[in-house]
Amino acid sequence: MLPDLPTYAFSPKRVLVVEDDPVILEIVAEVLGEIDGLIVDTAGDGGTALRMARAAPPDALLLDLMTPVLDGPQLVRALRADRGTRHIPIAVMSAAAALDAITDELHIEAHLHKPFDLRELEQTVCKLLELNWHPFGLPHTTHSTCALGAKCSTAND
Repeated sequence: MLPDLPTYAFSPKRVLVVEDDPVILEIVAEVLGEIDGLIVDTAGDGGTALRMARAAPPDALLLDLMTPVLDGPQLVRALRADRGTRHIPIAVMSAAAALDAITDELHIEAHLHKPFDLRELEQTVCKLLELNWHPFGLPHTTHSTCALGAKCSTAND
């Protein structure tokens, strides 16, 4: 017999996308907004994103490294220092050559090299949501159903 699922297992998941390029922000928000059960919030700068995350912590955060007011590393450090937001899984979107090193240094869960394809974007969001919640607390498998019920891969395909 399966255990009862907690109520939040059926509630929509929220992703905050932080990007100062309005074209990229619109495309990412539109693609993610088509995923059933996902609410997409957007911010054009790190200061706004920090206020939004503190007011209503999202289930995941996609972040451009180079944003005004607070840049990506400053925002990540501020989120990690706050008890109310330190649990938020984060993926960085950047064209920076040293993205792997930056990800390791900031203890970020995932990264997307710009330009990235839309499938990679969707898989990364799925991975972040699994880090925040996984049904029954089961270990991750190579192919699993993420918190949104979407088929996704947690391995490098």
